[in-house]
Order: sequence, then structure tokens, then C-alpha cells
Amino acid sequence: MAEAAPARASLAGKVPGPRPPSLAVHLYLFLYNCVATAAWSVVFFLFAQHVCQRASWTDFAVPALYRSLEFPLLFAQSMQVMEVLHAAAGIVRSGVMTTLTQVFSRLQLVLFLFRVVPVTHENAAFCSLIAAWCLAELLRYPFFCAQELLLCIHHKEAKKAFGDDAATAIVKSKTEAPMILRWLRYSGFTFLYPVGITSEVVCMLSGLSTLQLPSFTHFPAPMPNALNFEVNLHGLYVLLLLTYIPGSFLLYSHMLRQRKKHLYGAGSEEKKTQ
Repeated sequence: MAEAAPARASLAGKVPGPRPPSLAVHLYLFLYNCVATAAWSVVFFLFAQHVCQRASWTDFAVPALYRSLEFPLLFAQSMQVMEVLHAAAGIVRSGVMTTLTQVFSRLQLVLFLFRVVPVTHENAAFCSLIAAWCLAELLRYPFFCAQELLLCIHHKEAKKAFGDDAATAIVKSKTEAPMILRWLRYSGFTFLYPVGITSEVVCMLSGLSTLQLPSFTHFPAPMPNALNFEVNLHGLYVLLLLTYIPGSFLLYSHMLRQRKKHLYGAGSEEKKTQ
């Protein structure tokens, strides 16, 4: 009897879409988003604590801010490597290249540049970068937590409704996250993304003079070396900065289209971007 709905859909000339993910997948995604929410909450708490303890901007002590955030930020940001794997495995409907681009642009800062070139995090742009990243993720992950929790609760109904458009529409209405979370998730980035990407660029620009030192123009060591490899990091980061102009425009345009689709139902079937 469970196969009757897909059969009716086929007779009507409609090919059902892919089956919904299993309950185990939804549980995993719910737990992943909960952990990510907690990780970014810790980073934001430490950031807010540092800000509140400073009497004035001259007393802000940006280097001390980085030292207090370094490992919580490293953990929270490194978790997002899993999102590339989620997209590649098809358990979320994000594009692999879009997700990879977003994750790489941050990881190259957190895993490498901030740690190797300290001047890149000793400026005001680092503060605006942390604020933008934290707020963006604390709008994004709770939305997905709520959505995955609802999908877990109504998973059995969704499985039964597969192939039946009317039943699927009813289940879909039950598994949508609250509108306030949806609006914040798909609206907050309109301001936070430009702030974040501008801050990233300023942080990288602040390190270019340091990257001109011989130790960075022949990184990790001048040839010949044990790895039989060297790279000019100054030239590499100049090229990377040049890609930020078209890349950020294309990504922001994509995000605006997603906002229109998810908030106003424009375009084709919704895609969950994570």
C-alpha cells in the first residue's frame, strides 16, 4: 500500500523527485547544526566579553582578542569542512563549488594567514570580521536546527507522502521553520555578507607587505628543499584578492536569488542551502 502514491503519480505522467533523506540523516544534520550553533555561540560570547571589558577603542587590544578567540574560532570554522562533504554526498541540496568557495575563503584566513602573519588580525577589520561571521552563523544554524528537528518529527509522514503532491504539500507546511527564523536567515546576510567580505579583504591587504619578505616569497623554504616545492605567497594572495571582486559579486547575487526563492517562492523548487 505504501507504493500506491508513487504509482498514481506515474500514471498521471509525473515522475516523483528523489526520496527524502532517511531519519538517521535528519538526526545527524540536526545534531551537526546544534554543535555548530554552540561553537559559534562560544566565539560570539568571547568576542562580546572582550568588547564589554574595554573602556574605549584605544584600550580595545585587538591582539588580545585574537588570542582569546583563536582555538574556539579554529574549531567553529573548521567544522564547515563537513558542509562541503554534505553537499558532495547529496544529503543537502547545496552546490559543492558554492559551498567550497565560501568555506575556503574563511579557512585560508583562520588556518593559515592569521596564524602565520599576525599583523592581519591586529586591526579593526578583524573585529568587524568576527562580528559579521558570528552573527551570520547564529542566524543560519538555528534556522537549520529548527528545520531538521521538524523533519525528524514528521519524517514518517513525509515518507508516506512521497509521490503524492497534495500530501507532500501538507507535510511541507508542517516542516517549515518558523517564519521569523526563515526571514532572519535569508535577510541577515544582505548586510553581514558585505561587512564580512570587506573585512576579509582588509585583513589580507594588511598582510601583503609582510608577505613580500623572502621567507614568504620562497615558502616554505627556498629551492632546493626537502619538499622540492616552493610558492610565492605574496603573488598568490594578490591573485586571490583579485578573484574576490568577481567572486563576491557572483556569490552575493546567488544568495539574493536564494533569498527571493525561499522568502517569496519565486523560481523553481526550493533548495536548502547550508
